[in-house]
Amino acid sequence: MRVLVTMILLACCWLVLAPGTAPAAPVHVPQVPHETRCLAAGDLDGDGRIDLVLGNVGQTVLWMNQGNGVFVEAPASATPQVFFETNSLVLCDFDGDGDLDLFLGNGGWSGGTLCLWLNDGHGHFTDASERIPQDYAWTNGVAAGDLDGDGDIDLLLGRFTQSTLLLNDGKGHFAQANSRLPAVRTATAVVVLADLDGDGDLDIVLGNFLYERNRIWINDGLGHFTDETEARLPDDQNDTLALAVGDVDGDGAPDIVCGNGRLGGEQTRLYHNDGTGHFTDVTSTALPAVLCETHAVALIDFDGDGALDLVLGNASGPGGAQNLLWLNDGHGHFTPAPPGMLPVANDRTTCLLAVDLDGDGRPELVVGNGREGGEQTVVIRPVVAARRPRSAK
Repeated sequence: MRVLVTMILLACCWLVLAPGTAPAAPVHVPQVPHETRCLAAGDLDGDGRIDLVLGNVGQTVLWMNQGNGVFVEAPASATPQVFFETNSLVLCDFDGDGDLDLFLGNGGWSGGTLCLWLNDGHGHFTDASERIPQDYAWTNGVAAGDLDGDGDIDLLLGRFTQSTLLLNDGKGHFAQANSRLPAVRTATAVVVLADLDGDGDLDIVLGNFLYERNRIWINDGLGHFTDETEARLPDDQNDTLALAVGDVDGDGAPDIVCGNGRLGGEQTRLYHNDGTGHFTDVTSTALPAVLCETHAVALIDFDGDGALDLVLGNASGPGGAQNLLWLNDGHGHFTPAPPGMLPVANDRTTCLLAVDLDGDGRPELVVGNGREGGEQTVVIRPVVAARRPRSAK
């Protein structure tokens, strides 16, 4: 349900260190609980370090990277002071001035106002939401990319009814272009953009709920989309609240992971791409058979063997649930990680983000938690481990 912040005074995974490998420095983050729904990362102030954005119920906040693993919360003056239920956000250079701007997709009982905040290049944002057509519909998921091939960054909004396409004029002014989308009304929780069929443009994956099947919309290269779900994607009746796209089996084609979260638990599903954008459900042979209320998924090389492993961010009622780490054998078959590799905590994880925070070439895992009333967001820093031998195919 929603495209990928940071906190645990320090977190590391207990793996066997490879010979001569020094432990990574700890990550220190603000000890401030938020009801966090979504995360984003990028260099906000132009200092060459990766900062973090927490989209919350309430005020969205910036956590600025000071170097040496230390983050501090930016002053209130750095962002517009508005209070929404922010379900999704993206950082991109929308106005073409070379810095990262911020788009917030909001919903909930506070309304569906869409927010565009423009960066001055130094990490100070001003409200430019008048550049976005406002229809006040509830937005669940947001994805950003050049959808019509004109070189600027467009937006796709996943919503309760009709998804919305917003095309950028290159200067950060957006126009609605829903006529380019299939006339399909779905309860969409999360959207992802990826070149599914290998033709060089961005296609759309929609993760849907309320017993509606997930969908694939194929791009003609100019931002006109065709619903090709029936021919390309197996049917399902899950509540897909999270999506991740990546090459898990090493064949060069992007596969799809669907994190499902209907009350009482559902099976996460894995769809392998044949290289042309046609998918096969390999869940029964490739994933552990575990039912979870999964709200977030992330693909990350957690154990340093070059293959993308899978993290499930789970929640189950107000008490929370244990997140899960499944390790990839390099060919797209996953097994539960040994105890201790992922810290144990019964959180209500709503979002996950794999990002290299310190520039060492190894991603950290940012875990955003969304318990009502606030919960600590956590950064987990995997330790470089001795590589596991891969089995032959």
